[in-house]
Amino acid sequence: MKVISFLVALFFIVQVSHAKSNFRDLLNYSTSGDVFNLLSTLNEELKKTDDGVIKKYWISRFGLSREEKSHLENFNIIRLKYKQQFTPFDKFSLAFYRSQSVDEAVKKLSKFLKSEDLKTVVKSLRALRANAQKIIGESSIFQGKIEQVQKKRKRQGVTKAYNKLFKFFSYKRSYKTKIFFTWWPSDRKPQVEFIQNVVFIRISPLKDIETFLSKDRLISILVKSLFMAQSPNQIKSMEKIIYKDCKQRDIETSLYNAMGKLYLESLIQRKKFDPMKLEYDSKRDQALTLLFFDLFDRQMANRAKFYGNFVNNVAKICTLIP
Repeated sequence: MKVISFLVALFFIVQVSHAKSNFRDLLNYSTSGDVFNLLSTLNEELKKTDDGVIKKYWISRFGLSREEKSHLENFNIIRLKYKQQFTPFDKFSLAFYRSQSVDEAVKKLSKFLKSEDLKTVVKSLRALRANAQKIIGESSIFQGKIEQVQKKRKRQGVTKAYNKLFKFFSYKRSYKTKIFFTWWPSDRKPQVEFIQNVVFIRISPLKDIETFLSKDRLISILVKSLFMAQSPNQIKSMEKIIYKDCKQRDIETSLYNAMGKLYLESLIQRKKFDPMKLEYDSKRDQALTLLFFDLFDRQMANRAKFYGNFVNNVAKICTLIP
């Protein structure tokens, strides 16, 4: 295809070491995924009247001409042609998230986009690259930080605990959690967004990522991602059972901690593990967490699976604690 000939050296000259992670590791960063997320978020926020974070940052720093806005809209028009319902992941978006550079992403797009559509995408990216590069340039330090955190959390047993949890949910391998880091202004608090089995952590590359993503926070995120990996109908059915007797906090604090923090510590400390020595938010949280952990620990010992009576038993425990 002729259009490929002018892709070389076209895009974001950001000195990012080639990542070992390519949508396969637990923690991931990709320049092309970051660019895609940046432009997609900016386009979505421009449709709203309030000041979105990316919209406010971009306009205050660079302004936004009619021509640039038009390029954003054109990029989004082509993107929407391939967008699938209920999920942001499709051939178009995955071309970016599964690539390390925008050049690589465009080459993947060229395999299924029509020639005119590809030209539109390339033209839009070229028009927006200068300002995007000034923002994404900070992200060059992401990869080194992420690799250090991933190695440390693996040594701390997080990966081992997650793999056991994954087996409990009986998902196919493709449902394994993928965590993506994307650029965020340094004056904003980090945000964590769950979309099925994919987690986006919006955080400034200048922040202390290791402190933010402690082993307790990471295992809690991983537990939640396993619940979120269910289909929309499965989630509705589960919530209908659980939230009849449980509060949302009971699940997102007590249950997630029981299956995450407590389970991880039990694997690390083994016979020395004493859940009574851990800190809890309240007496109710402590009681629920200990009961949830006892239930989960017995499930794991018996090699039981999530799709059994687990959800019903979780709901029953909530009725025991007023």
